[in-house]
Amino acid sequence: MEFYENGGGATATLSWSSPSVSKRIIPQTRLFPPTTGNPDLVVTQVNLSPSSPKVGDPVTFSATVKNQGTAATPAGTTVGVLFSVDGSPVEWSDNFSQSVAAGATVNLTANGGPSGATWPATSGSHQVVAFVDDVNRIPNESNENNNQLSQSFSVAAACTPACSGKVCGPNGCGGSCGSCPSGQTCNTSGQCIAACTPACSGKVCGPNGCGGSCGSCPSGQTCNTSGQCTVATTLPPLWNASPPTGTSPAPSGPVVGRAGEFDTGTLATNEVWDNFNGASGSNPDSRLWLEDTVNQGGTQVYDPSHSFLDGSGNAVLEATQSGSTITSGRFTSRTKFNMQYGWCAARIKFPKAGRSWFPAWWMLLVGYNYNPYGEIDLMEFFGNTTEYSTHIHFGGSIPSLEINKAVPGSHSGGNAGDGFHTYWMQWEPDRIRIGVDDLLMGDWTPASVPAGAWDHMRQPFYFIANFAVAPSWLPAPLPTDFPARMVIDWAWYKPL
Repeated sequence: MEFYENGGGATATLSWSSPSVSKRIIPQTRLFPPTTGNPDLVVTQVNLSPSSPKVGDPVTFSATVKNQGTAATPAGTTVGVLFSVDGSPVEWSDNFSQSVAAGATVNLTANGGPSGATWPATSGSHQVVAFVDDVNRIPNESNENNNQLSQSFSVAAACTPACSGKVCGPNGCGGSCGSCPSGQTCNTSGQCIAACTPACSGKVCGPNGCGGSCGSCPSGQTCNTSGQCTVATTLPPLWNASPPTGTSPAPSGPVVGRAGEFDTGTLATNEVWDNFNGASGSNPDSRLWLEDTVNQGGTQVYDPSHSFLDGSGNAVLEATQSGSTITSGRFTSRTKFNMQYGWCAARIKFPKAGRSWFPAWWMLLVGYNYNPYGEIDLMEFFGNTTEYSTHIHFGGSIPSLEINKAVPGSHSGGNAGDGFHTYWMQWEPDRIRIGVDDLLMGDWTPASVPAGAWDHMRQPFYFIANFAVAPSWLPAPLPTDFPARMVIDWAWYKPL
């Protein structure tokens, strides 16, 4: 007797031989079906709802199940998942009986359990285990040892709403203590008050006028009364003061500088100031100021006629253009009075907008032609009056001290050319502070520079006010930029 495979692959044939009977072939159904693969269910993810439960929350578990086998699960057979927390069964999913194709993924959510379809959350750290096909309804999986996935989670302590004394606002637990009627708003104390528009224009910190804040300052800074963050260093006591009224006495004190040099003059030991009161068109007080024509930057020509009083208590440095010639003004205390330690300040409205303007209020060391170099730029602008620039130069290879800061909104709307501001320096033997109004630009000591360099700052210096125009590294001015003025309300030196 012999078996033969039918060419169709779906039947078998039986044949036999007999001396008296010829061979016959009878089609028969295959006795054993061909092998087509097995399913293999795994849990790829366990989820909680809510995802961050608190004590007492009803938690529903769900699992993402994938058939990573080579055959589908039988249709009509339940694909179940048991969820256990810390080793104890708490929920299960047993309402899905569709076939799960090979490679397919399904999400199964708990629909029952020993005490219902949710687990009441208890405080602490826990572990949930999702076990797919825990009762082996699908017995022919290719791997019966990969059906579980565990996941750790924590339950936060119960939150007690903090609404004592409050009628509105957050309760500290994600909810609310109440809401306010129309036309009122909730302040930070949880009280309903008349609606208020925060006043934070131009401010980055401090109170907003509505019981809130316009912001806070980073570490190492404090909020000033203008709502600006400044370095947490005490401003000098005179930062918002003005010089005495009336006429200053003439400078008195010893003469400093080498005889015959261009900058030899009196080292003032008395207080000196100038409110620039005088007739319109007259020059500044010749006891205090030299009408200077020395050009130390820019393509302008300095002329005394462009340095004058306006008759309203101001000194004016005016820049004009005639043909290709630019004429401007400059005056200095060189040869008139020098300073060494104290309060050095001026209230100035710098020229605005001109892209080639290079105005400055600064100081030079007496005898820098033969002494170590020293330059203190209390303030200078480079074609842009929305940024303050302060520098201390020591000459040679010694690094300069430089500070650039955006003009804050509280300073004439963020543009220094739109108003008068006090540019000051508090100068001590071992400390120099420079600032504008209530903004500290820099605070330096001998530790700020290489050893020995600070000695440059222990020498006499003199004032310079100039309106330079079009240095080679700035764009050429436009004809419409002229005329332009740098206006000085007062200048002041008060020795230590």
